[in-house]
Amino acid sequence: MASCLQCYIDDPAERAITEKKLAQIIARAWSSEVFEARTFDELRSYLEDIEWQRQAYAVSAVNNRSNAQSVERPGQVFEIELFGPLKTRHNAARSTNHVPETSNVGHLPR
Repeated sequence: MASCLQCYIDDPAERAITEKKLAQIIARAWSSEVFEARTFDELRSYLEDIEWQRQAYAVSAVNNRSNAQSVERPGQVFEIELFGPLKTRHNAARSTNHVPETSNVGHLPR
């Protein structure tokens, strides 16, 4: 995503502002808790934390099935349609009006 911003936005200040806007939109869409990202690096760190929490949850669920059902699973937003979170990111990028409709941003290779 950062490389797309570099490709489509020449001005570093405007690129930083756009990255912050996108990071905030994506954080709201991908987070079930109060989390505010200002950069893509903060989003990446958040996703790494969620991955770790999900692994820890899976281990605890195996070890103690009765308690695991009453605790909210970390990263539940990622249990929706496989590419739903990525489509959200793609739509957020397009909403900034810096990414042309004909770009391949967010498209996965076939």
